[in-house]
Amino acid sequence: QYLRYMEANLEQIVNDEMTAMHEKVQIVYEVATNMLIDTLKGSNISVTVERGRDWATVVVDFMLRDKEVYSHLMKVLAYDGNVLSHSVNTAVMGLLFGYYLGISASELLSLGTGLLFHDIGKIRIDEHTIKKDYKKLTKEERELLRKHPDMGFVLLVNSGNVAREACLIAKQHHEQYNGKGYPEGLKGEEIHYYSRITSILDEFETGLSKATDNDVNSAFRVLQIMVKEMEGNFDKEILKKFIDFMRFSTVEELSVVEHKDISESVR
Repeated sequence: QYLRYMEANLEQIVNDEMTAMHEKVQIVYEVATNMLIDTLKGSNISVTVERGRDWATVVVDFMLRDKEVYSHLMKVLAYDGNVLSHSVNTAVMGLLFGYYLGISASELLSLGTGLLFHDIGKIRIDEHTIKKDYKKLTKEERELLRKHPDMGFVLLVNSGNVAREACLIAKQHHEQYNGKGYPEGLKGEEIHYYSRITSILDEFETGLSKATDNDVNSAFRVLQIMVKEMEGNFDKEILKKFIDFMRFSTVEELSVVEHKDISESVR
């Protein structure tokens, strides 16, 4: 009840000059997480997606009005490996990165909605399979898990009034630029621009969530792996821009020299 009240009054909360910035961003994060919890509980998908779009609208406006929001939003992200945290982290980071890329406010709304619900297809898969270590999945479980992009696409399309590009994020976020991804093995610009952005965010967030607490500069190492060990998986131009974007984020104490070295490795 508390978080639904906060959700209903989110615009007023983020505009309240008496509320501290760190409290505002924490509420933004918790409201989004609660939405996804409701989705897992079987709430009406159409209603939940509408709530997600309203959330994205408030967050985009919040970002555009106050540059101080950026560092606070990056600091609130919780890299705990939880499927809900993963979706919220990806959405928040993606909205900030989308703004950095110069995507318009109206298009950021579509991007943010798609990012928040990019894994919605997983609600059609049993919780045991979702939480299981991917390396320990049986062949049948892996095949089932690989169906979540198509299932998510259908859910979003059927929910009504969701921009096609937002639906495509759910369908294509596991496609790879070299054509070796799934579900359709699309290649290069056959993959929608927002989906190419999402594949980078998705992998980066997953990598950080696997990092241990005592890892020093884990974001740097995740980016290094993405550049050197996953060559061909991502759109190189977007990946370069993401590395530059991370230079200015506060998710880690990353040195400019290290970032420059990684960025130059993307040929």
